[in-house]
Amino acid sequence: MKKTLITLSVILASVTTVLADNDRPVQISQLPQQAQTFLNSHFKGGKIAMVTAEREWLGQEYKVVFVNGDKIEFDSKGNWENIECKHSTVPKGAVPTAISKYLDETFPGSQVKEIDLDKRGYDVELTNGMDIKFDKNFLVYKIKK
Repeated sequence: MKKTLITLSVILASVTTVLADNDRPVQISQLPQQAQTFLNSHFKGGKIAMVTAEREWLGQEYKVVFVNGDKIEFDSKGNWENIECKHSTVPKGAVPTAISKYLDETFPGSQVKEIDLDKRGYDVELTNGMDIKFDKNFLVYKIKK
């Protein structure tokens, strides 16, 4: 039993090492069509510094980095998972409508600096320093400053 656990640990460490840091540069044309459409719709004119693809357990993930430091991460289908704008703000059209409406009503004048989508929902960071978490149904379940 002990040998089996050690063997499994070695195999897991080896697989993790092989999959770690496997970013490779790709062309924008190699992004899934949905990601290309998203970039053209919401970040048209933004100068792209690099595009990378990273092999994951269930496919590939893509990262687009702009010259100004903004970043967008996409899943293997081209759906955005994270939009981080360091020196600008996330375009309003890129934010789900229900979230935009809530923000306009509750925090007028604030803009989105970063939005992250995961299995629980959305995590939104505003220009006023607020961090708001929404579930998949766009209901707020946590606010912190």
